[in-house]
Amino acid sequence: MGPSLLTTSKAIDRSSSGKNGNIVRCQPKAFEQLAQNAKMQALTVAGLEKLSLVVDIMGLIWAMALLGGFAKHIATWEFYLISCLLLLESFRLFIVHMMIKLLSFTLYREKKSPYEFEFRDKQPELINLLNILGQGFSGLIAFTSLCFISLRIFVGGWPIFLSENDLRNFAPSLSIFYIIVILTSVIACLSSLLHVLFRSIQKTNDTFQANKLSNSLAAYYDTVYRMSIEDGMGTAAKLELLDFGFTKLASDLKRNIRPLLVRTLNRDIISYLYENGGVAMARNHLNSDNLWKRTVAANLAGFWTEEQKIETQQDLFWSLQDLIFGGGIDAIAALNSLECLARFWSTNYNKGQPHAFLVSKPFENGGSMLDNLVKLVLMPTRSSMLFRIRAFEACCRDARVREHLYQQNARHCKLPMTRQATSSRLNELLVTIVGNHDEQDAHRKGNEEHEDVFSNDTLAQLCIKLAEMISPQSRARIVTKIYAARALMLLLLHGDESRKDRAPSWLKDWVDKAITITQKDSQNQYFLEADIEAAEKVRQWVNLPKLEWSLVRVVNLSGSRRDDRGAELVGEELDRIVSNARCPCEFER
Repeated sequence: MGPSLLTTSKAIDRSSSGKNGNIVRCQPKAFEQLAQNAKMQALTVAGLEKLSLVVDIMGLIWAMALLGGFAKHIATWEFYLISCLLLLESFRLFIVHMMIKLLSFTLYREKKSPYEFEFRDKQPELINLLNILGQGFSGLIAFTSLCFISLRIFVGGWPIFLSENDLRNFAPSLSIFYIIVILTSVIACLSSLLHVLFRSIQKTNDTFQANKLSNSLAAYYDTVYRMSIEDGMGTAAKLELLDFGFTKLASDLKRNIRPLLVRTLNRDIISYLYENGGVAMARNHLNSDNLWKRTVAANLAGFWTEEQKIETQQDLFWSLQDLIFGGGIDAIAALNSLECLARFWSTNYNKGQPHAFLVSKPFENGGSMLDNLVKLVLMPTRSSMLFRIRAFEACCRDARVREHLYQQNARHCKLPMTRQATSSRLNELLVTIVGNHDEQDAHRKGNEEHEDVFSNDTLAQLCIKLAEMISPQSRARIVTKIYAARALMLLLLHGDESRKDRAPSWLKDWVDKAITITQKDSQNQYFLEADIEAAEKVRQWVNLPKLEWSLVRVVNLSGSRRDDRGAELVGEELDRIVSNARCPCEFER
């Protein structure tokens, strides 16, 4: 019947906690053991269900023989009783198999329009409800059959054996039928009770502590049970947890569930995949012809952000390079993973350790991940620009990345350039661009005046590109402008923090127009906590007041909370985010 809650609690590790320390996960070995228990429990219940089916078929065949051979000797009330028992058992089998078929279909899918997102996954709740209803009806019907037979025996007694030649087999045949029905009903009741009990155990193991949305073990149990009924117990017993993990992640993403919520729903199995060959499997799937396999593999790199030594999985990062130039959901997944990894590494790395995105792929001219991301940002196409800028801004939070870009600039300059001199010239270039209302003339004039310093310089091109995105002429979305301004801020302040007050005096009007909230935004836009943080840091940088975020929809995708408001953030939570973003703090490393 699976491990007790005490055993389960010993399997929990706090090595992965949320901001409030309330998200916990099983250690991979412990999770594997829980999954094996879930498989055995599912096989046990499926075995009972198949045994019930076999005995039920025997009962149906025996009833046909009984009614055909002794129809004229059966009392009218007993004839109706046998017929009623047959109908009840047939209806019970119909319910069980229809529920299994129904559970194999998609029951919940997130809205297609981003403005209608619910930011939750109702699938586990729906499946749990259907399981309870299906097994409840099955158990109720089996219990009703037992009650009818018990009433029959109590009122009429057990069939009496007769010695007449014509009727000597009637009582034994009737007795055998009742025994078969009793046996079928007992097995069915036991199967229903164990199914509900075992599935409740998996749900408890999933949601132990505060991770209320996790459903990996319950889904694994359901999959094994369904495969046992439909494809045979031998096939179900061969289902590997590794294959199931990829299949489940693909299923959740196909239903348009937000990737961060998918990560919360499957936190334990994602960690298990990392520790048990999932990295090599993900690399293989990144080259797959199947779109959803590529999408899952691309997302997994970001899901593994907090796993030990993820920064050493260089082959995985190089494999992602081939996806980011695409325009599909797999490219967006790859960019999201780059953002998650870069953001985490910007505050969690050992000094002197090289940045994984700065390592070039050997034996090829493809360059490093950062080089390819910079090329992508500078490309003229507008497709998935938000995800490009957001990934690049996350990289810019890391001092190692900013230093790399500054050093690249120094190598391309005709004159020796210090970090402070580079920062000063970048500010001057930006002042030229912002100070001229004709963006095209400003771009040309800036390049001409600083040709001696910024000839073929990627850093200058990046600053110009980012400035263009937040200009009044830009049609980019407000979220894109937020991260473009944040990346520009990080690049400008890296060389010389004492020059903070120069560029903002020119950028203030642009930032005020680019990063603002209107009545239109409240109707067709939603923001994340990270969006608020980036926006308020930029507005503070140019000495602008904070925005009224209560006018728009702000959501939390971590899945760490579950209350009446769902994913919505309001009131004190918004005030806390804004205060933390604008409080004086040490500049990003």
